[in-house]
Amino acid sequence: MFRYGFNLNLRNSPSEILELGEKCLATKIFHAIEVTYYENMQDTDVTNYNNAIQEIVSHYNPQVLVHISAFNLAEENRILRNAILSEIENCFCYTKSLGGREVIIHSGFIKIGQHVPLRGNNGVHPSTKQVFERSWSLSVQMMKRACLMAKEYGIKIYTENLNGSQLTKDGEGLIQYLNDVNSDNLKVVFDVGHCYHTGHNIEKDILDMGIELQHLHIHDNHGEKDEHLPLGEGTLNIPLFADSLAQVDYKGVYMFEFNKCTPEKLKSSRNILQQQLNNYVK
Repeated sequence: MFRYGFNLNLRNSPSEILELGEKCLATKIFHAIEVTYYENMQDTDVTNYNNAIQEIVSHYNPQVLVHISAFNLAEENRILRNAILSEIENCFCYTKSLGGREVIIHSGFIKIGQHVPLRGNNGVHPSTKQVFERSWSLSVQMMKRACLMAKEYGIKIYTENLNGSQLTKDGEGLIQYLNDVNSDNLKVVFDVGHCYHTGHNIEKDILDMGIELQHLHIHDNHGEKDEHLPLGEGTLNIPLFADSLAQVDYKGVYMFEFNKCTPEKLKSSRNILQQQLNNYVK
């Protein structure tokens, strides 16, 4: 009834990726993977990483999602914005090569003058509100373009609640972002670890997202920083999380997003969450 998944990144060696396939996907206790996109990195050879992912995909046929998180959609510089869009398109091609149809893209950062200084009249620096509005507008424009391109590839895009100096930090902000982008192939991924350590309300955020919530990132922390721990190693209120998901009748994948996934950590976290979700089985 419940579909579970796990993330993969360069902290996993190729042999560890193959082991995750054998111990988690082959046994059918996990059903999906979320792959971190690393193409076109200047000093990093990702050939073996990609080959290992391709091997477990061909052997076990999991649902594949790809996470492209390294680019700032609120970038000021026009040349760099076009380069980011090109890289997003590369990510869509990469996703399709793995048989996937879903990509997670971050909304971007709130930063003054990354490449072109932002100044108001008479050289006065803009207010915090003006910087936010400018960053938001740039990001929305970029996401609109990404969504149009995604439609051509048959790709659905998710964007998530973030932290630090990033734009979308809670459920209300995510829904406003979706409304401003106004694309039927942009939906929400709720990151419970981000919500918890930034002090936002888990239940309110999930209820705010409602039917737009179609994917999850699940990890634990101690309520102070973004640790990406397995469930049970932090202080996340897991019963509250499960109850909130039941209230919106969540039907998507339960995607564990740890710093480094291992079969043991994944199985333990799955068991902890499953015990809570079983309380809401109809």
